Amino acid sequence: ADGASPSWLAGVVGTLVGLAYGSFEIFKAASPGGIVMKLKIKNEYGSDASQEVLIKRYCIKYCASIFQFIAALTTIG
Repeated sequence: ADGASPSWLAGVVGTLVGLAYGSFEIFKAASPGGIVMKLKIKNEYGSDASQEVLIKRYCIKYCASIFQFIAALTTIG
């Protein structure tokens, strides 16, 4: 069979959706649910977390999904 299987495509799309959902934590300093509840990610002293901290936090939190996405992209067929 040529091309990507439906299960491969579903895995890639699902991973991308999850990573996009998580990216709210970088750009809005809150998940979509946190935005609705008016919650923000703060640093250990209670002030707003910097963009650098939010990016590091995202990478650590979602590193398994990032690696899963990379692995899926490199194993077509």
